[in-house]
Amino acid sequence: MRSLGDNLKSTSIYAATTAIGFFLSHAVYAQPVSSFEEGTPLAGDIRFVFNAVSDDGSVVVGASFPPTFISRPFTWTSGGPSTALPLPPGGIAGEALDVSGDGTIIVGKSAAPDTRAVRWTSAGAENLGIAPGFLFSEATAISKDGSTIVGTLAGGSAQRAFMHTDATGIVNLGVAPGFSLSFASDVSNDGSVIVGTVEAGFNRQAFRWTSVSNFVTLGTLGGSESNARGVSGDGNVVVGVSRNGSATPLPFRWDSGAGMVSLGTLPGGAAQGSAEAASYDGDVIVGTSTSSAGVRAFYWTAADGIQDFKALLEAEGVDLTGIELRDNDGVNDDGTIVIGSTTAGTSFLALYGHDAGPGLVTTGEIAGSALEVSRVAFLGALAGTELTRNLTNVALNFELATPNEQPTRGFGGEGVQWGAYVLGQGLRGLDDSNGQSTGGSGSIGLIGKTPGGLKIGFGIDGQNYDISGAANESSASVDGMGLSAFANYTFGNNFAVTGVLSYTDFSADVYRRYQNGAATETAFGTTDGKYIGAELAVSYTYNASDRMMFRPYLGAQYGKASFDAYSESGGTFSGTVSEQSTTIKTAKIGADFHYLVNDRTTLTTGIELERTVEDINASTLSVTSLSGAAFGGGTGTGYHTSGTVSLGAHHKLSARTTLYGEIEATNAFGASNKWDVAEAFVGLTISF
Repeated sequence: MRSLGDNLKSTSIYAATTAIGFFLSHAVYAQPVSSFEEGTPLAGDIRFVFNAVSDDGSVVVGASFPPTFISRPFTWTSGGPSTALPLPPGGIAGEALDVSGDGTIIVGKSAAPDTRAVRWTSAGAENLGIAPGFLFSEATAISKDGSTIVGTLAGGSAQRAFMHTDATGIVNLGVAPGFSLSFASDVSNDGSVIVGTVEAGFNRQAFRWTSVSNFVTLGTLGGSESNARGVSGDGNVVVGVSRNGSATPLPFRWDSGAGMVSLGTLPGGAAQGSAEAASYDGDVIVGTSTSSAGVRAFYWTAADGIQDFKALLEAEGVDLTGIELRDNDGVNDDGTIVIGSTTAGTSFLALYGHDAGPGLVTTGEIAGSALEVSRVAFLGALAGTELTRNLTNVALNFELATPNEQPTRGFGGEGVQWGAYVLGQGLRGLDDSNGQSTGGSGSIGLIGKTPGGLKIGFGIDGQNYDISGAANESSASVDGMGLSAFANYTFGNNFAVTGVLSYTDFSADVYRRYQNGAATETAFGTTDGKYIGAELAVSYTYNASDRMMFRPYLGAQYGKASFDAYSESGGTFSGTVSEQSTTIKTAKIGADFHYLVNDRTTLTTGIELERTVEDINASTLSVTSLSGAAFGGGTGTGYHTSGTVSLGAHHKLSARTTLYGEIEATNAFGASNKWDVAEAFVGLTISF
């Protein structure tokens, strides 16, 4: 993998990083879902740069800066938080600069206090040291297979490119004859070819190095300098930027047969540009060039020469209205996947000549839609917990008529009897910023009461909930069928313990929508899931008068929804969604009030305070057309405190039939992942 920078970048390893860069080792990567999208560095820091990404897009590395601007190396895994990388003993600052193809090896530098090349693995940070005669070292790139690390040694006026393997350690590559300085910028897939720049004063030239040929300088396009930006995966083609006789920087391609050849520039503009990356065999080259429309991304092939990349995509039917492509920064092995950035500063992934068809997504589109997909498990957990909550209400409040048909007030009764209950519930989420949730559930079952104060119930439950995304209109419909059981035991007429268990089988239709260019595409998938939930509550009944009852309670609730992996159909950027789950754990305290209006009607009101913990194991979207590049995923925990108020009534329709209804409103306080809910449900009990 290799770094990207300004045209004819400085060779000093002490220069501060000022631009966000992307890195590619001629294999596809996908920009992952990230806290970077939200602009979040390490906790307490004020700025960050990310310098490299693994081939599958799942690992990003870079540097994060606190108010002191002493850089900290970090890594970020899709869907998870940014994590500071450890520094070698004595290290006070550092930066992660590149990562292997599979994301398991990271390289960069630390200040300890002298700058040292560092390799990070699962075992921690390893100081790669220096070569004799040098004071500093910096690792700038690592081969796709992780076997070879390249970088620069420095000390005094000396600067040398180096290669590191486990067998050799750091090896000073020296410098080409007639030059005094060298630095390495990229390495081939297998680590056998290294490219970079050598210089003597104002004379700079790109070089290609192998263990057989040593340094081979590649010349210039007629001017005083050239810089190698990248090398093809097979190591035979070098690309970069060189000045011509008029000192104009131009993109070049070099191979051993043709030598250094200018790729030209797009029509119009100031006739400047830079080649940034090549396909595995060098037949496709991408970069940036001036044009009549400004600085634009280009795509070059031997057959067609240099072409405006936006025009190529539009000719294939991709709607790019309002989108301008400024840079092409990387390309995969077969030249069908390109990464770059727009003039608006967003990064993109583009398909051209790909089996999936042409397409382009900007940074955040697939990432955002992947996050929407991961909300399916949360929807299932929310639906399950609301049903469990309502069944607890049934167990607490629904009564059967006593054998002598005396009216009930919710205080208990005498005799052994069975009856049936029917419960219907509707819910609507109110937090539009996070999408809209609507739906309902129903339960039908048996309820019985023993003379000893035990109330039991068994039911069959059904659910249907829908969720729509606030930003990209992704949506899901979740249907469920399950079983539930509850019990309520009253000690005398005061203390009561209530427990509920429920199980639901879900099926879900998921519509993931995203922008392909300026047009909307939909990827569709179906999946199955399940929910298990339980609630336990302890209450005390205080009879304030013959007509008024006050009942405080404490409760705890647990619910977990999990959904299977599935494959999507439709859409250029469809893929496979991994398993996902959400667990909701809630502690609650509340009280309700009952007022007997007459022999048939009781009014109820209640208030409740909840503390909720949501543990999310988000799904990972592996996009098929992007060689399985991964988006989303990871785990996270959210906390919020919410309050619920309710208003309801019991009404005795007949001696043995009681109707119960209630409306509720829930508001989460000061939560980043808040969800507000309005709910209504109605129930009916019939004594046998």
